Amino acid sequence: MIINNWYAACFADKLFDTPKLVRMLGCDFVLFRTENGDCACLSNVCCHRGASLAHGKQLGNCIQCPYHGWEYAADGSVQRIPPLGNDVAIPKHARVDSYPVQEKYGLLWVFLGDMSEQERPTLPDSLSVYGDTESWRMCRLEREWNVNWVRLNENLVDTAHLYLVHSFGKHLPSKMNTFPVEATEWGGRILQTFRPPDPKDTIAIDEAGQQAKGRQESHIELTFEYPFIGRHFRHR
Repeated sequence: MIINNWYAACFADKLFDTPKLVRMLGCDFVLFRTENGDCACLSNVCCHRGASLAHGKQLGNCIQCPYHGWEYAADGSVQRIPPLGNDVAIPKHARVDSYPVQEKYGLLWVFLGDMSEQERPTLPDSLSVYGDTESWRMCRLEREWNVNWVRLNENLVDTAHLYLVHSFGKHLPSKMNTFPVEATEWGGRILQTFRPPDPKDTIAIDEAGQQAKGRQESHIELTFEYPFIGRHFRHR
């Protein structure tokens, strides 16, 4: 668990006028938009009887608990308790935890930690490429894996298993070559030769109309610029 960091909670265009349940770091949160379009993130557990706020509905700038109708504002405070009527003062401790949210690069980012606004890290400018729709084409792929998140992220940076596990690594030797790792402000970058050309390969055309076959040299570039945010390039 890495606290005091911004986490990508979901794609921004997937949050409309209904609450959305998300799970991060083993905890449940609810996202919803206020009337002016801003996004709010609260703990998903109602402070009254522990009901899931994500199963409630949005009322103006508040989200309503589906059990007794308690209404929560974007800062987590209870604004209304319908069973008590409008004449009863709401206790100050009637609230749930709220979390800072940024909408940037097409994603909703939630800050999980206890740092003040002045202490919080900013999202790195290097991620701005994800918002450049003219130079980049985004292909979305969402999967849910039943795996420990530490093992998953270790696997993403592990190139020693490619020759044995993946078909695209069949040309790689089992012995790993060393490669430099470039440290960046928010992570690191590696560049590794992938499928180098075999000097014994020959290209021959015996008959007209045949297509020449050969193997091109290519490279894999992995850039990790923030916790669990990575870029993968293949150069030919």
